[in-house]
Amino acid sequence: MELILPVLSSTASYFFLAYFIYIISGRKKGLTKGILYILGLVMLYQNVIRPWGLLTTPGLIYAIIVSITPPLLSLLLLSYLMGDFRIRSSKFKQTKLKDLKESIDTIYYQMKFVYLALIIPILFIIFALLILESFLLYSTILLSIAVFIYGIITWYKLKNIKQEVLILCIGKDKEKIYSQPVKPKTNHIQIKTYYHNDNYLIDQLGYLDIMDGKKTERHHLYWIGTSDKVIIDDPSWKINHDLPYQNNLASFEKYHYVHATYLNTEQGIKQTQFKRIK
Repeated sequence: MELILPVLSSTASYFFLAYFIYIISGRKKGLTKGILYILGLVMLYQNVIRPWGLLTTPGLIYAIIVSITPPLLSLLLLSYLMGDFRIRSSKFKQTKLKDLKESIDTIYYQMKFVYLALIIPILFIIFALLILESFLLYSTILLSIAVFIYGIITWYKLKNIKQEVLILCIGKDKEKIYSQPVKPKTNHIQIKTYYHNDNYLIDQLGYLDIMDGKKTERHHLYWIGTSDKVIIDDPSWKINHDLPYQNNLASFEKYHYVHATYLNTEQGIKQTQFKRIK
């Protein structure tokens, strides 16, 4: 029990911190895993390398396990949730993971974690000042400050996004376009909750931020690439004849997920960023 409890409590702490950063960063896997690697190295230095000459062989083994196991377990759990690997024996878990990968976090959901990113680091710093010491104290304070700064940057990026809209393109050349606002106070977007048809595969193409002064509108782009006549009789979906970036739709391709940014100017709309995420 002396070994299991510290490992489990540290694993839970590392996992929630990493998942928290994963959400506010827009699900950036590399950043999240990098923080876990850094935490593992910090704990290895604090518990093993610094007191190396003072540890007995059993104490050294204990220190290595307590230092390495929590970030490793957290990394494995996060990798599972991110979809990096699947447990083949469980059909239920595979389906659940597939839904998780296909869902998109709304701004409403991300902002919850952003506010936590501004509060939790302060609590961590207070905790560190009261309990921790030496290298672990300084590393905890530095990590908390980094998370706090990242939270401010993320808040600044998201605060001007006033509306999220679903854009559904239909046709081989995306000639028919429908739009629908994302339902308010929604945590995640799954296109099948807005439109579902077993006869067609709906591809995620990416998301676009359209900036107009201090106001930004985010569009989530989907595509049914078929030559069939697809009928959408849901009144929530409106035909859109004047999509500002309609001439650029050809650059959004199947099997690629893109983030693009457009700026509304007096001369018309201008693309300022086009980044292929995957």
